Amino acid sequence: MIARIERDASTAISRYVSNSVCLIGPRSVGKSEVARLISTHFNMRWLDTDVIADCALKRQGTSLDAVMRSGRFGVIHAVLAEELERVLDWRVPVVLSAAGGMLWDAACTQLLAKRCFVVGILPSLDLEDATQILVARDLRRQHFAGEREATLRRRINEELRILMPCMVKISDVVVVTDGALLVDLYCRVFVLLCSAREPGYRR
Repeated sequence: MIARIERDASTAISRYVSNSVCLIGPRSVGKSEVARLISTHFNMRWLDTDVIADCALKRQGTSLDAVMRSGRFGVIHAVLAEELERVLDWRVPVVLSAAGGMLWDAACTQLLAKRCFVVGILPSLDLEDATQILVARDLRRQHFAGEREATLRRRINEELRILMPCMVKISDVVVVTDGALLVDLYCRVFVLLCSAREPGYRR
């Protein structure tokens, strides 16, 4: 089944050359892994918005981590909007994996909506369920070692309250992972990409 989906999606994507594909969502939902698989199978360049922003900021003598620690998120958004405009002006479509936080910036949001086929990825459409899933995943990550669960839960819940409505609004389609394995998530995204390119599809 996976081989057939890949074959169908490859044909569909090759016909749909006017837009890049952007997978967007909170951390730990699998968007980067799926973006990498799309890139590998269909020979499309994969770019991560965090890496794009970090490279641009390093040219200015700072870094993404430093700016985030300072709380100057406007600096990140300004750099990212400029860099995305340049990337999306390339002659060939790309695959982007995008941090959900960039939806807090109107310029980045408008750029993605205009220039990309946007696939939103969420662990659940229910706020509390999504929070619980992401808390459990983050507690297993080295980056959050030592952080109190209550603090992590409160921050993730606050982020999702802002992020989820924005994602539903901007996305052409929304994929709910619902505990799916990576290969299942991969298949779901490809099926949606193929369906979106069929005659009669409406955003």
